[in-house]
Amino acid sequence: MWKFFREENGTILPNDNEGTELMSDAFIWVKRQNPDVPGMTVLAWTAPAKGLFGRSRGESIVRSWRFTKAEAIALAVFAAQQLHPAYERFAPNDDRVIRAIAAASDGAESALEMASNSAALAASDARASGDEAAAFAAESARAAVLAAWGADAGKALHAAAYGLLYSIQGAYKVGIGDEVTFNINKWIDMWKDRA
Repeated sequence: MWKFFREENGTILPNDNEGTELMSDAFIWVKRQNPDVPGMTVLAWTAPAKGLFGRSRGESIVRSWRFTKAEAIALAVFAAQQLHPAYERFAPNDDRVIRAIAAASDGAESALEMASNSAALAASDARASGDEAAAFAAESARAAVLAAWGADAGKALHAAAYGLLYSIQGAYKVGIGDEVTFNINKWIDMWKDRA
């Protein structure tokens, strides 16, 4: 089962979140955490631990991976790119969302605030017109910007979790949810193989 854990002084701390079969679903827990609590960056594969006489002793971490800030930003950018076509269909001549994704990818501090505001306005415009998928696309782009703006890996991963979930939710609105979920899980899988 996939779970996130918090790390403090090199020690992985237990938590009460339930594990999930899909890596992307583990990010729901990250989204619910306080981004000001440091160390929420450890993704782990867990398995039931067996004690004496085969009795269950909870769970043990089989393998774990730590997200850096750069990796969290890369994940957020990738997730935003997955749903960007939904915003392009909504507003073909509006480049606010793609510029926000580019700003997150570039990480130029001076461009992040304007990119965040532009993506928020794009999301507002899409919501006002009733296009939920386009609104989720703009919110996912804004989350990528916030990941780049984050002070550390934990804050960046928290924003990336929002972006990932916005992208998946929006994708289901236009009938490509399974494809986007698959692509995001594949990205995470390739990341952990490199980490």
